[in-house]
Amino acid sequence: MSWRRVRAIMAREGLEIRRNRMVLLSMSLLPLLMVGVVIGSLLTIAGLVPADLAKQGFVPPPGLAGMNLQAAVQVLVNDQNMLYLILTPTLLPIVIGAYSIIGEKETRSLEPLLATPVTTGEIVLGKTLAALIPAVLLGLLQFALAIAAIGAMTSAPVLAQAVRPLWVVGVFVAMPLLAGLSTLLAVVVSARVNDVRTAQAISSLVVLPIVGSGVAVLVGQIYLTTSVMVAASGALLVLDALVGWLAVRAFGRESILSRLG
Repeated sequence: MSWRRVRAIMAREGLEIRRNRMVLLSMSLLPLLMVGVVIGSLLTIAGLVPADLAKQGFVPPPGLAGMNLQAAVQVLVNDQNMLYLILTPTLLPIVIGAYSIIGEKETRSLEPLLATPVTTGEIVLGKTLAALIPAVLLGLLQFALAIAAIGAMTSAPVLAQAVRPLWVVGVFVAMPLLAGLSTLLAVVVSARVNDVRTAQAISSLVVLPIVGSGVAVLVGQIYLTTSVMVAASGALLVLDALVGWLAVRAFGRESILSRLG
């Protein structure tokens, strides 16, 4: 494995991404929308009166029992939004990952690359990182903006709940691993089909179980703790390695060259 060649492939992919401004725009809109959801939620909760919450029978969970009722609602809603922020970057790399191989098949720019001494593993890793890094950076940016909004619009105890270890592990460990998994899945699919839209559609379907697990958390079927997030991150690391191996095997260097010919 030569990191010099991997970086060269990443630079090549990055140049192509910068040329396609619509891809960058489409990737940027969803994180900005999610930050807007966080701000909108906080504005809505600001209109709630603790006395009304008490009359409606709202009882905060044990961990928030000492909080003002309005602050407890803010924490619960922020927790839901944090999960959305972690899942959002999972969808972003599909756009680039699916196009990275199929687009080159269509423009016949993949054939010269395959004729070089670059290994299949280096090609897959370079293309994966080129799609993954922008998605992770956007994910970290949306998290920073969300935390800034929470800090500006709520109290210190609410902000402390938003940056507790559960979400630190979720954002800085689980989120990149989730995004990496979706990117590798997109690369696997794009290596086997010849149409960008088909690849993006199939990749989106493959990612549905990941999104489904997030929905299970939101409806209370899975209770998130720091230990659960750490265990999930470990499982994601194993899945990433497995799908990465599969991506190299599925790439089909010789079959791509024969189809291009």
